[in-house]
Parts: sequence; C-alpha cells; structure tokens
Amino acid sequence: MSLGGGGLLENDRYVSLVTGCLAAGCDRVLDVFQEHGSPIPLNKKQKTLIAIFTEALAVVDWSSSLRKRYLTYHRDSLFRFLLAPSETPEDGATNLFDRCEENLSKVRDPDSALSVYLRESWDHSQDTVTTWQQAVADLYQWFSGPQILPCRLDPFAWDPRFTPIFKILHGVSNQLGVNLLNEGFLCHLLLAAMGVERPPVGLYPDWEWADS
Repeated sequence: MSLGGGGLLENDRYVSLVTGCLAAGCDRVLDVFQEHGSPIPLNKKQKTLIAIFTEALAVVDWSSSLRKRYLTYHRDSLFRFLLAPSETPEDGATNLFDRCEENLSKVRDPDSALSVYLRESWDHSQDTVTTWQQAVADLYQWFSGPQILPCRLDPFAWDPRFTPIFKILHGVSNQLGVNLLNEGFLCHLLLAAMGVERPPVGLYPDWEWADS
C-alpha cells in the first residue's frame, strides 16, 4: 500500500486521512465479496469501481473541465507506468489509446445509462453522503488548505489535489483486484460518458503549467 512520499508521511493528519479513505474503500470491496464471493465477476468489479470513482468525484468542488483533467491524469499515470520498460513509449502510448478507443466503440452510447448516472451524481447537490464519500471529502478539504495547495507533488498534475485522490482511488482499485489496463480504460470510459474528447496519452509534463 502506497501512501505517498516526501514530507507527507511525517504528517500524522495526512496519514490518518488517507488510511481512513482506504479503510472506507475496503469496506465497499468487502461488501462486494460478501455478495458475490471470490472471484468477483469482472463486470461487477467494473460497476463497483465506476460507482467508487463517481462518488468520490461528486464530493470535490471541481468543474466538469477539471474532472476531465483528473480522469485524464489518472489514466495517463497508469499507462506511463505500463510503458516505463518500453524502448518506444510513444508507439506504446498510441497503441494503448487506440486499444481504449476500440474497446469504447463496443460500449459507447452518448445517451447511455452511465452518462445519465454521471450527470445525476455530479450536477445535483446531495442530501446525504456515504462513509466513503465523507472520507474522501475530509482528505480533499485538508489538502485544499494553504499549507498544501501551493505544493507541486507531481509535475503531471494540473491541480495538486489530483495526487491524493489518485492515491486513494488507485488503492481501492487494487483492493478490488482491477489491473492497471482495466483501471485506465475505466477512466477512458468515464471521459466518453462525459461527452468530452479523450486526449492522447501524455508521456511528458505540461511544462507551461509546471513553470507558471
């Protein structure tokens, strides 16, 4: 389990918030195991992870544009790791993108139930939140503080808060047994369900942002 690096691990509040998120996510995963047994069917893993991602992104005060940037960041962080051993990462990035688009062509529907689900989850205020959502919201709010927000923990992240959200969502994906490729494709699928263009896989930081 990775909680991050640098001075954050020396901050007890940060460690408490991240482990709280992972514990709440683990409870969700255990519920699925209790319902379906082991191994969990792949389609149930996908549906569960879509719900976990969607619920988390419902409690952060990001615009649609920033959610798009986050999902692209999450996808590309996974794909860059997969491409790290490659001698031709540019070709590999193109192949991964094309593979996602090919898979997408089999399921994409602009008026799909997933598109409706995202709109209902993100465009309307919620009267109640789940334990998972509250844990995510607490971490997000702490990371939005003045002592954290100016930090640039990852040159690929447009917003410093992308980094802790990635840590917990990827951690729960691991608990659910979803591999990196399928987790990346799920982000690609969510981008399509948002009705936005899917950017190519980014292999290098946006230095214009990083130097601003």
